[in-house]
This record gives sequence, structure tokens and C-alpha cells, in this order.
Amino acid sequence: PSMAQVLGVRQHQSMVPKKNRDDVYRFLFTEGVIACQKNRSLKWEGVLGGKKFQVPVHQVWYLMRSFKSRGYIKEQFAWRHFYWFLNQEGINYLRQYLHLPDSVVPNSMKRGKEGDERQFERRPQRPGGDERGRGRGRGRGFGGRGGDRGGRGRGSYGERSQYQEGGEQREQQEGAEGEAPTE
Repeated sequence: PSMAQVLGVRQHQSMVPKKNRDDVYRFLFTEGVIACQKNRSLKWEGVLGGKKFQVPVHQVWYLMRSFKSRGYIKEQFAWRHFYWFLNQEGINYLRQYLHLPDSVVPNSMKRGKEGDERQFERRPQRPGGDERGRGRGRGRGFGGRGGDRGGRGRGSYGERSQYQEGGEQREQQEGAEGEAPTE
């Protein structure tokens, strides 16, 4: 046995205090999602009713691992962050655990009103935005049809047709010069 086992000391605590568990559960039900960085040395921060609270990250992991094994959440991992999304079974479980009525739903399930501050990701529509992506000659950079290449390159359709016409005229002239005069 190790020295920690002889002394009765746990190397890492897998039990989560009830206060922390209730705070995390309340936050998860309120928001519908939890994002947590994958770094054991940090503390996860949440805000409930205007009050900030902190919970060690590994305790949040333990709680979410338990929820995931019961099928209450969906887990997503990207760029060193865990994202846990509450599903319908999880909502029902947390309603029962937190003693909430059926009318209360997480913020992620609520429909936002027009002008709601939660819709911060939506940009205002650009002027002439309905013409984008429809082949109207916009979006080719500055300098007109040639983009930023200064008119070099393949050029526009008119330039190509002039070049082709010039080539045909050149061929006709060469053909006329190469023929022997017939008398």
C-alpha cells in the first residue's frame, strides 16, 4: 500500500460537495450548456442570479461524466474545451432534482425575441446584401474586373474575344503572304 493509503488520505477527491453539485446543476439547468477548459489546475466559474461562484474543474468533470453515463447530456470536445449540452432526459431529471415546475425551461430552449441582447452573433444586414453570391460582378477585389492583378491574367470576356479576333486576322494575313501569286 502507498503512504497515502496507510494514512487514509485520498490522492484526489472524487466526491463533490453538495453545495458545488447544486450550483453546477442549477447553472446547467438555467443555461442548458456548460463549457469547461481541459485544465485540472483551474477553477470553473459560473454566475447564478448575479452571484459568481467557483468550482474546481475536476468536480465539474465528475458530475458531467455521471450525467453522460446516464444519457442526460451530449458531450463535445474542441480546442481544449469540453462542451456539455443538456438533452430532454437531463432536463426532466434536473427538474425533479431541483423541484421545478414543468413550465420552467433552460435558456437554450427559449425562443429569443427580436432585439434580444442574447442574439449578439447576428450581424445587421449589409446594404445590397441580397445581391451577394448571384454572379453580379461584386466581390472581385479592387480595380475592376482584373481584381488586384492590375488587369493581368486571363482578363475579361471582352479582352479574350478581342485577342481571338486578332489571332484570326493574323492567321489570314500570314496565309495571304505565304501564298504564291497566281498569274
